[in-house]
Amino acid sequence: MSHSKRLINDFLETIQSWKDWISFSYIEIIHVRQGVLTGIELETRCQLAFLLEKIRRCEADEKEMVELLDKFNV
Repeated sequence: MSHSKRLINDFLETIQSWKDWISFSYIEIIHVRQGVLTGIELETRCQLAFLLEKIRRCEADEKEMVELLDKFNV
């Protein structure tokens, strides 16, 4: 999760100095995408928390967590 967040934050920092010359529509698209990624991150964190509880109660396997994290990276 932090890798994806870091990539978009690095990109935003890179274009910050060019912000006055970049079309507002592109800036808006970037911020919309950032919002979408934040939503996906929040949903994944909630799923991870629920899955951790299930693993602690021996109701789920750790492989499910790996699968969930792999889906996030896609």
